[in-house]
Amino acid sequence: MRIVDCLISDQASLRRVLLSLENAAYKVCVVVKDDGAILRTITDGDIRRALIDGFNLDTKVRDITGKTPITCLQNAS
Repeated sequence: MRIVDCLISDQASLRRVLLSLENAAYKVCVVVKDDGAILRTITDGDIRRALIDGFNLDTKVRDITGKTPITCLQNAS
């Protein structure tokens, strides 16, 4: 699996994320802005909690809350 296969736009619907998660080897997608900046990760558990909170499958990823991931540069020690 290529890393690009698990990248999801913050404009994507929860339904689209579920489809991507179905094929993702690690069952996690990385949410990115149009410029490629990483915003967060999203799992089926995040979607389940959003549905419990009253959101629906047409909700955009950007509209549900999540934790900002900690990142580093590729060559960082």
